[in-house]
This record gives sequence, structure tokens and C-alpha cells, in this order.
Amino acid sequence: MKALPIGRKQRIVYSGPVANAPLTFGFGPTALGPDRAALRTSFGKLLETALEATVDIVLTDTYGELLGAIKKHEVQLAWLPPAVLVKARDRHSVSLVVRAVRGGQRSYHGVLFTRQSNAIESLGDVQGAAVAWVDADSCGGFLFPRFALFEEGAAPENLFRSEVMLGSHASVVAAVAANEIELGATYVHLADGVTDAAQSYVSSGWTDASCGVPMRVLLTSRIIPPDAICATTAVGMGLEVRIRKAFESMHERSEGSRTLAGLFQAVRFEPVDPQDYDVVRAALNVTKSRRFVRPRR
Repeated sequence: MKALPIGRKQRIVYSGPVANAPLTFGFGPTALGPDRAALRTSFGKLLETALEATVDIVLTDTYGELLGAIKKHEVQLAWLPPAVLVKARDRHSVSLVVRAVRGGQRSYHGVLFTRQSNAIESLGDVQGAAVAWVDADSCGGFLFPRFALFEEGAAPENLFRSEVMLGSHASVVAAVAANEIELGATYVHLADGVTDAAQSYVSSGWTDASCGVPMRVLLTSRIIPPDAICATTAVGMGLEVRIRKAFESMHERSEGSRTLAGLFQAVRFEPVDPQDYDVVRAALNVTKSRRFVRPRR
């Protein structure tokens, strides 16, 4: 295995069991970092063994770069969050292969939250408050909580004193926990039958971050579909079927189960219905014409 720099990207080339044109798999920023190098290596080898083909892993610093790599045919497969996935489907005609199942949950929600000790007790109290979002392409940390505000008849550009984007769920949670900002947006996983995170939730951005500060949910969004594996038009139908089977069975091996948990935070992959992501397109369409602040430098 050797690492080759490609601009701001890094390509990790595995020596596959079959000497043929490599299959390229693209990851965005969530897979970066030396702490995930072993997981990326394990994933590449698992996929190679299942497909009997050489696999190149392409790492990108941003999802914008990953979309660019898809456009330029530098990657044939990619792991994409919902909003980026919809953009890739609309702009570059990628197909959905499988979706992730995380902790038994096939979907999640976005929420607007504050410290439980804060005087803000309901959505009616947020006028003039400052809010922290994650990223313009984050469904749980921007698009869906913002979409939910529109559905409540509130215009975020007129509602908040200020808006900032902090780049990660952990950063938003930390800012709210430290009382640096009144409101934040992040994700929650709800138990079956529960529709409002203010009532109960299985996990959330703040519980996963172990921040230790009690939080109050002010607004819960619609259901958000999970991340998914996508294939470009360069992948033929026959190969796509093999790729789907490889992902659907990857969790059955102990090494595969560990890799899925560590790299994808998933327990398994399963078949996906493209129509599940229509709600993401709706959220993008509603929010894209609205004003929001640039990320804080």
C-alpha cells in the first residue's frame, strides 16, 4: 500500500487480487484523519476481497471536492450524506446502491436546541437569539431544522440576532454547552413511534459528544434519510449488483462489523428507495433561496 498526494486529496492504493483497472471509492471529510487510517485500509481490503478487484480510496477535504471528483470521473463510488447525495444525483446522475443503518435506526431528525437552564423554553422565545448551525449541506445541523422553521411560519433571516456555521455537530454542541451561543442545531435519533424529540430520544448530538450539559429541544424536524453509498454511471449494472451484495453482507464478518462501526458508524447496509430522499430535495429547494451567513472564520 502506498499513499499518493493528489492536490488537496490523498489516494491510498491497495494491491488487489486481480490486476485490472481500479475501482475508485470517494470519502468526504468525515473519514479523514490518521486515527481512521487503519479503518480505511480494512474497508479497502474488504471491498477488494468481495469484488475481486483493485480498489483505490480517494479522500477529499470537503464534500464540494468530492462532488468535483464525481463530476471529473475521478471516483466511481462514494459515501455521501443526504444533501450531497441529492446534489450528486441531480447534477451527475449517480445511482443509490445501499443506505446505512445506524444503531438500528434507518432515519434521524434535526433539532433546534438550547441549554435546559436557558430562559428560552419554547420556539416562541427564540426571537432575537443567536444560533449556531453546522454546515450548509448538513441535514440535521442546518437544512431540516431551518426547513422546520419555515413550516412553522418563521423566517430565520428575520428571527435570529445572528447566525454562524461552526463546521461540525461537536462544535455546535460545545458552543451551546459553554453558553457561548443560545441556540444550536444538531441531530437526534428517536425511538419507534416517537415524533418529537422534546418528549424523548435515543441519542443526540450532545449525548454522543458526552457534553454533560442538559439540553432542551425546541423544534424537531421531519424524518431525514441516512447516508448512502452511490455509484456513478461509469459503474455498469452487473458490477453495481455485485457491489450492493458486497455491502449488504459486509457486516456478517467480524472484521467487516468492526469496520462499519468505526468508519461509517453503521451496523449494516441495506437496500434503498431513491424516493426516500425526495424530502431532502424539498428542504434544499426551500432553503437555497434564503439568506444565511457565511461560515465564521
